[in-house]
Amino acid sequence: MIRFLLGACAALVFASSAQAQSLQLLGLADASFGRFQSSGDAAAWKLNSGSMSRSFIAFRGIEDVGGGAKAKFAIEHYLRLDHGSFD
Repeated sequence: MIRFLLGACAALVFASSAQAQSLQLLGLADASFGRFQSSGDAAAWKLNSGSMSRSFIAFRGIEDVGGGAKAKFAIEHYLRLDHGSFD
């Protein structure tokens, strides 16, 4: 799923129809992997997403639309790294 997201991000950045004068690709990936055990349960190895903060990906940019006017945009989305879904 992560490879798909990275490929989609690269396609958006390099697409000629989505070309902005200023484009930022940013985000945060927070995941933890370890052996966890709840009280009374057996220990298990798990990947947890968002142990310290929520993972996200964002695209932000500015486009000059002429006449001294500029258009700003921001597309942001939360991610669940443990099973590859979007929140």
